[in-house]
This record gives sequence, C-alpha cells and structure tokens, in this order.
Amino acid sequence: MIVWITNLRFFRASIILVLLVGIFLSVRPVGAEPRALVIGIDKYVTVGELDGAVNDAKGIVDALRTIGVNDITALFDTQVTRKTVQDGWDSLIKRSRPGDILFFTYAGHGGEEPEHVKGSEKSGKDQNILFPRFNPNTDDNAERLIDDEIALMLKRAADAKLSVMMVMDACHSGTMTRGIDTRVRKFKVRAAKYPTIENDHIGAIDPAGANLKLEDQNDLLYLGAVQDHELAPEVEIDGKPHGALSVSVARGLGGAADLNHNGIVTSDEIETYVRESVRILMEGQQNPSSTRGNNISLTLPSGSAPSKPIANPFPSEAPTIAVQIMNADPARPTADLLAKINGVVAAGDPGAAVLTWDIRRGHLLNKLGDLVAYANERAVAVPPPTTTRGFGRSVPVAGASTATPAPSTTCEDIETRGFGRRSLTPPTVSVCDGLSDLGAVQKVVDKWRVVEMVRQRALQDAFTITLQPSDGIHYEKDNLKLIVSGQRYTYFTLFNIGSDGTVNFLYPLTSDKFRDPLEIPINRNYELDLTVQPPFGSDHFIAISSNQPLSDLHRDLAYRDGKQVAGELPAILARSMKDKVLQVGLHGVYTAPKL
Repeated sequence: MIVWITNLRFFRASIILVLLVGIFLSVRPVGAEPRALVIGIDKYVTVGELDGAVNDAKGIVDALRTIGVNDITALFDTQVTRKTVQDGWDSLIKRSRPGDILFFTYAGHGGEEPEHVKGSEKSGKDQNILFPRFNPNTDDNAERLIDDEIALMLKRAADAKLSVMMVMDACHSGTMTRGIDTRVRKFKVRAAKYPTIENDHIGAIDPAGANLKLEDQNDLLYLGAVQDHELAPEVEIDGKPHGALSVSVARGLGGAADLNHNGIVTSDEIETYVRESVRILMEGQQNPSSTRGNNISLTLPSGSAPSKPIANPFPSEAPTIAVQIMNADPARPTADLLAKINGVVAAGDPGAAVLTWDIRRGHLLNKLGDLVAYANERAVAVPPPTTTRGFGRSVPVAGASTATPAPSTTCEDIETRGFGRRSLTPPTVSVCDGLSDLGAVQKVVDKWRVVEMVRQRALQDAFTITLQPSDGIHYEKDNLKLIVSGQRYTYFTLFNIGSDGTVNFLYPLTSDKFRDPLEIPINRNYELDLTVQPPFGSDHFIAISSNQPLSDLHRDLAYRDGKQVAGELPAILARSMKDKVLQVGLHGVYTAPKL
C-alpha cells in the first residue's frame, strides 16, 4: 500500500531504436523512397533459442508497409548471416538516392566482449549482435557484428545523405529492475552468454568506428528499451511471445504514436509513446532510454488516417483474465477453485497467466514474476495520515484504508510474520486447500481485471508517469514521488487501486477547509509524494485528463474511497465517462516488507 503525502558510445547494453530521420515522409520530396532490411532470429546453433524475435520482425514488416515501405528485404533465422546482413545493407544504400529513408531492424540475441579498440569503451567491452551460426569456438565466431562495425554502417548511409531508422531488439548484460520470480515461468532474455573468443575470425576492426557516437550525428534519435544495467525478457503480448520494444515501435508506426491525432508521428510523439508503451506493457521492469543527435526532426505518416480523440473508452465490464494455480492440494482439482472465482479462466500455459496463485505461500504474482499481493495476510488498520494535498497545502487524507479483512487460515507449516511469510518446516510437509483465501483472492482478481482494462486504454494515449527514485521494489517507510506530466486536457483525476483491491481517491478532493481545483495547467507536472506502508504488493495509480469535468466519477470515487471495491470500477468508469474525450495513464508501484 502507498500513503500519499503531497499532490500534487553507441549501442549500450540495451534494446535500441535508432532513428536518423529528417524527412517528412507523408509529403517527402519527389523521388524519395523508403527501404528496409528487417531481421528476426529465434534459432541459434550454440546459444539459447528465442521465441519472439521472428514475431517481432514480422510485426515490424507489417508496420512498415502501413507507412508506405514497399522495398523490404526480410531475413529470418537461417537466412541471416554476416554476409547477407552486410550485403543487404550495402544494397539498400546503392539503390537509394540522397534524401531516401532506410530502416534496419534486428530482433535476436546480443552479447558483449572485450573491446577491440583499447580505451574506446568505459566498460572495457564492446556490444554485439549474434547471427544463427555463431559459435565462439570455430570459424563461425565471425557470425556477429560488433557496435563499432554497426557505427560504420550507419556512417556509410549518412555519407550518402540517407536517413536511417534502426531498431535493435537485443540486450547484452544486466538484471531485471525488480528481479524475476521464476515460480511463474522461466523467462528468455535476448542476452547470450558464451566463452571468450580466443581465435577471432572477425578480422581487424577499423578504429574509426570506435570513435563514432550516436549523439554526435545529425538527424539522429535513438531509443533504448532498457538501461545499460538491465535485461529485457520476452513476454506474451496479444497471445504471442514478443519483445516489448518491437511491439511498441510497430504499434507506434501503425498510428498509436499519433498522440494529437493529426495523421503524423513526430520524433517527440514516437519517443513519448515508445517509452510509455514499454513501461506500461512491462510494469516498469523495462526502462527505455533515449539520446538525440544534432538537428533531429522526425516526421512520419502514422499507419492510420487522422482521427478524433477516442470517446466512450471503457467497457462496462472488465475482461476475463487467465490465472494459474500452483502448490494446490492434490486432492482438490484447481478447476474447482477457479470455478469459485469470478472473472477468470484457467491459463493454457504459464506465459498467458495474468496472475499466478501460489496457494502454499499465499502469494499472488503477475506474469512478469512480481509479487503483487498476499492472500493470507491481515491488513493493518492505520489512522488517516497527515499529507500535503493540492499544490503545497497540508490536509488529512480522507477515508484512508482501515479495512481489516476476516482472518484466513494459514498452512500448518507457515508462520505469519507481518506481511511476509517464512517456512518453519520443509515445504513438502503440507499444502493449503485455498478455500479460506478465496475472498482475498477475488479482491485481487477484481483489481487486476481493472488494471488490464485500463492498460489497454492507456496504451492508446498515455500520460508520462515516472516514479522516483526508481521502478524497483520499495520497502516500508520508504519515501517516493510519483510525477504525472504530458496531460493534454485540463480536467484532472487521480486515484489508486491497492494490492488488496482498495480504491483510494486522490484528486480532486474537497473538505471543509479547501477545494482542489478541477483543472490543472497542462504545462505543469502533478507530483504526489508517497510513503510505503502495508498492505504490500502492487499499487496501481490511474490518471485521467478530460475535456470536461468528471463530477460523477469524483462522486463515485469519493463514496468508495478506502473500500475494497475495485470490482465496481468498470461500470463506474463506463457510466461516468460516456462521451468524454480522455487521456489515461497507468503506473504500478511495487512494495514489500523490510527483511
């Protein structure tokens, strides 16, 4: 749970999107043509296979076609070699004339190795992309491209006065922002590990490439889907394994990044959309980075015609979600338990599960392996805290959650300790039947059905929402700051859904002493200072800006403030926001008890 205190140089270890574009594609100069080289690799000889890279490449191909790219060379799996990639790139350059646009996209494994030009990398390592036949112990260790070589490829295009958009969906080293709980499933990441290459057949590396930096080049924007120290896992999106960056880029080009609905995607729009889309899809586990080169002015036609902002954005009923159960009593089929929970179906495979319920431990986890709620714990009743609301005014938070659910039976070999649990005997001794926890689990399911509904709307036109100091796990009494920016309409609403399904109305509030203004300046950030307290797990903050007051919504939220009624939100949102033009933001905050 969160207590709110105030309102309001090249190719680093990341998935990289490079945009070197300075041409208005929808009214490009006569004769200017876009061309693309698209690469996707799932099958490797010596490093782990992937599941979603070819899906990513095919999605990018489809998106490119929507913006008028007809000259596309697509290479998948065994079609990809060092020679076919270099020849394909050089062929694009030869077929192009000054002013044309080239796309180079890669989805597959990345790696890192000792730098070839001493002193060129602060880390002492070069990054690379790997091709299917790569084998560090044979002549095929040359089946890769290092960052210095890719920099020279870009320079050749720049020397020919071509604009380039490069998407590299690969990572190299690091960890996940909050770690991964492998109880949900084993995740594949696009960072290959292999022995040091002793007899390198790649040949001498031109040192000129080591001196090229993306930020020093003209007409350049690159977006990295992870920071240097992070990894990016493959996840299931729309029923198939993917990388979040590739999906975000494809959707953005397809029209989702046209945030002002004018039929054009600008550099600002695609940068904002991709960053927020990756964050929303990955619950903050991936944090995109960006660097702009000189004179960047990106304008692309979106894949859809100019449109009006979306009205009536919410259905009256939240979607059904897939749930998997683990560590259940063998004598009680999991299907019997699921039948007692509204709004769920059995997950066909672990990757499809929105929630995983570990009955023995009383944990609920999301599809990324985050622990999002405790099914067996009693909520701690706390008095309403004193907090600063509005813009710098101290007032008590009305209706802070003091709900105390009925106690639940714990497993005989588990002792409750605050909001954590520890095993007193080997975990094979006993299991819970789960029946005593069904009420708490239903509240968590209700919350996540709403989150999934809001997520789909937020992906269409999101706020920029950041959490300071990070999107990592935060512990009891930690102080945080949530910052909302980029709202397009002046009427502003903010509320939170706690890990146990408790609704907290945050803005605008009214009391005997003050009244929050319904409108806030669109050029001013809204800031909410937070302090972590139980119950722990995931809080989800939902921000809405609208072109009209949302008085009905505010009244409904105020009435439900502090109550575990997340299941009532879909009908409320659909009813109160009918015919309203909206922008919606979503941000998860993950908390845990101190160890």
